[in-house]
Amino acid sequence: MTAVAMLVLAGCAGGAFDGEDTSTVALDDAVLAVYLSPQSMEWTDDSTGYVLLVDPDGASRAIETSGMDVAGFVWNSEGLHFADEDADYLLDAGGLSQTSSPKANYQHGMIDVEDSVIGLYNLGLVDGESMADGSYVTELVEVRDGKTAKVDREGDLTVVGVCDDAVFAVAEATGRFRAGHESTGLGEGWGDVMLYQVWPGEQRVVGSVNNAGAVPYRDDAPCAEDELFYLMPDWPDGTPEGTDADSRIGVTLFAWDTTTGELAERPLRTGPGADLALTPDEVAWSEYRSGWVREGGLVWLGADGVLRRSDTRTGRTEELLSTESFADGIREFRAFLGRDWLYVLDIPGEPGADLVLSRYRLDGGEPEVVTRISGVTDGTRGDLVIRGAAIAPEMLRAGRTP
Repeated sequence: MTAVAMLVLAGCAGGAFDGEDTSTVALDDAVLAVYLSPQSMEWTDDSTGYVLLVDPDGASRAIETSGMDVAGFVWNSEGLHFADEDADYLLDAGGLSQTSSPKANYQHGMIDVEDSVIGLYNLGLVDGESMADGSYVTELVEVRDGKTAKVDREGDLTVVGVCDDAVFAVAEATGRFRAGHESTGLGEGWGDVMLYQVWPGEQRVVGSVNNAGAVPYRDDAPCAEDELFYLMPDWPDGTPEGTDADSRIGVTLFAWDTTTGELAERPLRTGPGADLALTPDEVAWSEYRSGWVREGGLVWLGADGVLRRSDTRTGRTEELLSTESFADGIREFRAFLGRDWLYVLDIPGEPGADLVLSRYRLDGGEPEVVTRISGVTDGTRGDLVIRGAAIAPEMLRAGRTP
């Protein structure tokens, strides 16, 4: 199972986590949604999670759920879509609707495609003793017109993205797709990596690469001109073994051609012969997603607090701006790229501190605090961690609150 950066909350037994009456809750003027859930490894039959809705003044309301680890959202013209292990939900101006949808409690992604919302959920190893000799299942749930349909897909699908209205995923070769390919299993070296199309229709192999390295976690990978992108640290010996956490190493843009199945690896450079160098964590915890390819370049916020744009063909990389959130080192954050603004939700590492949503003009200027959220890290619910977050589409389009 993929490791994900997390904040273990001191919790909120009351206040922000007094669940709303779901018969009266509505989206109203919410500008931010945050999902809090126990980790799947700590799950019990009584586990609960919360979707926190935040208004412009920082006031918050909570919707209790049965929980979903690494949960995300789709916030589109229909409203706010989210899921737990029992159901799929849509919250809009008229209220909350839900559709029964039992599934695994660990999400690999929730994405908007055509007239559907697609969620992927890690069921895990279903036979064999390891990924080297077994079948690994990710459940795919399609939500459309208030109805759900679930199918099994092979592989630990941790990179997921949409290209030309089709959903693609990257994973190590397992199960029925392992024939003719090496699959060593996580933690035992790198096996062959596959690019799959997983929706619509049956799952199919688009391409494969021998010994392509670890597959990162990227739940909404960007796509442009039929290429699916993600960033990887350029490990000196091909693996992270023996690489110090403070080492500054290169960064490579992986670009999968979803029409030919070919993989191109493009080193990021700041100038002729000058490779971009970051620590492994500054690459691994960077933020970027669909819609972040602008003017032929992937825009991404590294965990060093610098927003960059990397040409997707040449790898040439330029700095766009520096945020103030990371002056004291890597912290957990979520980022959202709008038309004119970069929004950053800064998640504190100390109990009792506020969550702060700030924004930075892409053409320069002083940062602005959009809202502060108090009480999220107070109380007694130590099992909750902050997972996904989303902001209102109106803010991304026009930089204004609803």
